Amino acid sequence: MSLAEPDIRPTSPSPRSAYRRLTIGTQPRDRVEERHRLAAVGQRFRDAEVAAIYLVNGTFCGDDPFGLAAQLDRRAAWLARRIRRTTNYWIDATFGDAGNFTPRYARQLERGLADADGRGPRARRLFWSGENHHLARATGALLVLDELARHSWRADERIAFFTQSHGGNVLALATRLLAEPEWREKFFAAAEVFAHSDDARAAHPLWHRVRRRLERGDWSFSPEQLDIVTLGSPIIYPFAADGCGQLLHLVNHRPRLELPETRTGLPQSLDDFGSGADGDYIHQIGITGSNFAPSLLLWRQFRANLRLRDLFGADHAWRDYLARLRAGQRVRDVGTTLLIDYGEAARHWLHHLNGHGVYTHRQWLVPQLEVIAGALYDARP
Repeated sequence: MSLAEPDIRPTSPSPRSAYRRLTIGTQPRDRVEERHRLAAVGQRFRDAEVAAIYLVNGTFCGDDPFGLAAQLDRRAAWLARRIRRTTNYWIDATFGDAGNFTPRYARQLERGLADADGRGPRARRLFWSGENHHLARATGALLVLDELARHSWRADERIAFFTQSHGGNVLALATRLLAEPEWREKFFAAAEVFAHSDDARAAHPLWHRVRRRLERGDWSFSPEQLDIVTLGSPIIYPFAADGCGQLLHLVNHRPRLELPETRTGLPQSLDDFGSGADGDYIHQIGITGSNFAPSLLLWRQFRANLRLRDLFGADHAWRDYLARLRAGQRVRDVGTTLLIDYGEAARHWLHHLNGHGVYTHRQWLVPQLEVIAGALYDARP
């Protein structure tokens, strides 16, 4: 079953998919408890034959959030590579683990889930540019598929994705590319002005390469092997149910008594917004209608972005955005949503990013992994 084009109404009267409310578990008291709990989670991942865990960045935490390196790919590839490396270093140094998968996070994840012989899922950071527009996320979806194509996967292996913020929307597009052939043709047609231009940035070989693989079905994996976990992903694009095996959404949510438990309200003060009083405010405001556009000077990218916007059914009138914002929808139409109370933020807002940065904090690594393992793998045979 594939999902149709997104409904442009602000929200559904009630959630169309499963959801649960819970409170995040306790943090380990010391390193010994941390190792024991990670080992238990690692056993569940290994029993499920999880071969790899990809950590996919969100908006502004990619390797080219302002599109500068992309403009240099064809003319000065060495400089573009240096800009991307410098950007990654700067983001890791500036944001740390607030809304960002750090190298330390990836190392701890891989080591913690491995057995005594070092066997366990590989943890890899997978970067897309992090620009806040449709073309960037579309290119990110192709980068995901291209990365999967680089490896040989056994039929019994599972491939997990932990996606921060709009990284979840990158994966949503990837599921549709895998599961919806007719929509896929419209997707590539919409971006043709960008992908087929000699003057466009060097992303276009990627577009050609992945398109050929999609047309031939030239993969060593099937969509059913993909387990996707979104972390605070704002609701913009729909997922295709047949484009992945399991789909889990985690949302930092603290419900108000006067609202349905699956909805959130606008912050009632600047203090509320700064402290993330209702949970993840970026999950609420980063929805359909909040996208930027490429520079008008990059006219091919600009036109392709407009055509993709029309295809995705996104970015309707401003009044539609305001209606969605007030609706405060937390639950997506496909997958299982876990509405998790992470508690009150105890640090400066820059450390938790208005409730949006908690998912990648090292302090929540263990209890959050326990939640994910329980939701995805405890019920597996």
